[in-house]
Amino acid sequence: MHPFMATNLAPGKQKLDKDEILNVHKMKLDDAMEMIYKGEIRDGKTVSALCMVAHWLQDKEVFGIENVKGLTKPGLSHMID
Repeated sequence: MHPFMATNLAPGKQKLDKDEILNVHKMKLDDAMEMIYKGEIRDGKTVSALCMVAHWLQDKEVFGIENVKGLTKPGLSHMID
């Protein structure tokens, strides 16, 4: 698994494999985090990715995210426009 965060996205057509299913749910990060706390989001990979994004955004000054096109740390990666 390679979680990533992308910004300034626009709707487009999905290019999925024949056996791949991907459902997109647009929501605010605060709402997603609340769903985790309420037990409405329980998938471990999803919870982990959302918590990492919340952490990255909280510490964006430390990492200089606004000016970084890509940042890779051991086991973590994300892309910022």
